This record gives sequence, C-alpha cells and structure tokens, in this order.
Amino acid sequence: MSVLKTIADSLNSPPARTPPPRRRPPTASHRDTVGPMPEEFISKAVSAVDMTPQSHRSEDQYTHVSTLLYRPCPRSAALTKRFDTQTPDPVLVGQKVICALGRAAEEHVRKSLAVGCPEHIWGDWECSCGRKQFTGTLKESLDSDEGCLTCGYQCNRYKEHTLIDEDREVIGNPDIFMLFDSVFTVTENKSVNSKGFAELKEAEEPKADNALQALYYRRIASRKGMPVTDFAVVLYVHKEWVWGKTPYLEFRVYEDDKGYEVALNQMDEMAGRFKIVRHDQSEEMPERLSVCSQPTDPRAKECTNCSLCFSV
Repeated sequence: MSVLKTIADSLNSPPARTPPPRRRPPTASHRDTVGPMPEEFISKAVSAVDMTPQSHRSEDQYTHVSTLLYRPCPRSAALTKRFDTQTPDPVLVGQKVICALGRAAEEHVRKSLAVGCPEHIWGDWECSCGRKQFTGTLKESLDSDEGCLTCGYQCNRYKEHTLIDEDREVIGNPDIFMLFDSVFTVTENKSVNSKGFAELKEAEEPKADNALQALYYRRIASRKGMPVTDFAVVLYVHKEWVWGKTPYLEFRVYEDDKGYEVALNQMDEMAGRFKIVRHDQSEEMPERLSVCSQPTDPRAKECTNCSLCFSV
C-alpha cells in the first residue's frame, strides 16, 4: 500500500524544475577584439617621425663638399646669415626609408671590405663605447690595439675620415679610403634602384655629381699631402638586387675626363665666395646667380630666400 501511495504522490506532484543549460559567453574572434591600441597606430607613428623636418647641416665654419656640387648661391647664404632665415627641410613620407636602405647597402660594402681586406681599408676606427680611436688600416688597428680600458673592445668600428681644406674652408667625409703600397684611393659608395642601375650600366660611366664628389675629396686629400692615385672610384650598389646578377658597378674617374677639371675649379671658386660671405662684415650683398634674373625663374622659385633676395 505504501508503494502505491508513493507512486500516486509522484504522479500528482508538480514536475521538478530542471535548471537551464549553462551557456558559455560568446568568444570574440581576433578581428573583433577591440584593444587599447588604435588601428594602424604603428604605421602612423612611424610616418609621423619620418615626416619630422630635418635641420640643415651647419656650415658656419666650413662649406661641405656636397653643397658645392649643385651650384649653391652665395647671396642666399649671405641673406640667411644676416636675417637668420634658416628653416628645416620638409621630408616626404618614405624618404627616410629610402635613405635608410641606401645607408644599409653602403654599410654592407664597408663591413665586407673590413672582413675581406682589413690590410687595405683605411679610416678612423673606434671601440664600442667610442672613447678610444685609431686612424689607419683595420689590420693596423687590431694589431696595435689591446682594447679600450672602459668597454674592453678593440677599435674595429669604422668612422669616415674627415678631410678639411683650411685655405678654402671646405669639409668632407669620403666613404672609404683604400690603401695599396702607401697610396690612397678615394672611394664613394652610392646606392641606386633598378632603373638607375640599368642606366648606369648602359652609359658605362658614373653620374657627374658622384664623380665630382669623389674627385673633389681626392683633390682635398692631395692638398693635405696624402699620396693619392690619379683617379677616384665610384661604387654603385643595386639596392633592388635581382637573382643571378651582380649588385655592384665600379667606375674609375680622372680629373681630365669629361670636363671634370673645369667643374672642380668652379667648385674651388665657389668655395672661395662662400668663405668671403662667412667672414664679410659689410652690408654689401653678393650678386645673384645668372639663372635668377627675376623671381619667376625656376631656380629662383625654389629658393627659400627668393622674396627677400629681390627686395634688398
């Protein structure tokens, strides 16, 4: 009887409540996740730094060789000095990337020469902390140097050797000096893209401004009493190398080739004019360049001192 009563009671009782199934919280995919870093933050941050204007290289004491290559204007330099019109150069997005790639290619050449022929690559060498320096070939540095007392490293880090022509107040830093039988060869490294590399290979000669830069460095070295070869070298590095092709083009250039000597003499003359501007205390302004007869001339429109130039 008790069994039947138990069954009857269970049939008449309300159904037991079954707890609902536990649901897992929705899982967001990696594309839907919103984190603290804004979208495209890295590229925008790098681009902002890339576009930071670059300050001009100071030429208060010396004119740089690279300045003399592009027919600089002494009048503009005098206006900048008198009226303090120097402004930073604007930089386009990606321009610093191109420069960094070029410097990396040129640095590769120096490191390879240091490994392959340490007895021939000549320059200024320093230790890791920069407190100790040595001038000579890398082999001479390593043979004579016991290491820096501060960092413990030998002077094996390359620094471009500075050349100064005190008479004309010109300064420059050749990329590499190669030394054979106590005679120096000035070498300039330049990096180029595929189009430029193909054009140079077809022309079988370097760009004129690159040749003049190397030859002017050679001229300064000769004036300082360094025994130099009668040629300089311009080495091009293909920074968009294609498999199966050499990434290097090497040219020897001589002063008596292609009117280089005339151009080098003009650079000497221009350096003298800049020296006068640097030390002149008078109110007299140098003459305008012949290509700047009016403000609408192409060269004049590119000058940051154009308005000022035609108003004084």
